[in-house]
Amino acid sequence: MSENHPDKLAGKGMPESMREMAEERTRDISHAYDVIKDARKKPANLAGRGFA
Repeated sequence: MSENHPDKLAGKGMPESMREMAEERTRDISHAYDVIKDARKKPANLAGRGFA
């Protein structure tokens, strides 16, 4: 994710006009990680309640 971070890209000379696109990409990656993280937690939570 760090390779898409807007601040890091700005430091490499990315035009300011592309910053919003980089921020959106960072949000998408972060959201995808949260979905995966939540999916990994669910089976563990269900196992503790007698569902597994």
